[in-house]
Amino acid sequence: MSLHNKITEIDNAVINDLKEITFSQIDERFSELKIIHGRRERGRKFRQPVMPVMFGNASINHSGSSIAEEWVYPFSLVSLIIGRDAETDRKHANEIVLLASDELTQDRNLRGTVRDLVRTSYVPADDRSETSKHLFGSAVELEARFKYRT
Repeated sequence: MSLHNKITEIDNAVINDLKEITFSQIDERFSELKIIHGRRERGRKFRQPVMPVMFGNASINHSGSSIAEEWVYPFSLVSLIIGRDAETDRKHANEIVLLASDELTQDRNLRGTVRDLVRTSYVPADDRSETSKHLFGSAVELEARFKYRT
């Protein structure tokens, strides 16, 4: 498998697994939670509630004389909610990313696409005011670890 195909396979597995989660168990308004790859989808700004999945810069380790590369491919799950109820919306933003990361890490190999999948950091929700509404965002960063042979 080419490296491009491997990365695409991981990206698709993450996005597809997230789309299978029932976020309405947190609150019925999240039954329409939109999962997007990156900051925008098809040139449009997002409509909330939304979960952008931000893939980061991978680190690659070359161990000894092996032709295999050890990849660590980080990505972040971000929940964004606009609302008026600071306490509830902050709580929901946190619950969304924590539920998503729980579901993804239950299968530590992401349906056989990676060697390991782990959480590495968590950013609890904070708000940014927009007149009478607030934007709440929370994030969890994960790492997909895999070997690639050239």
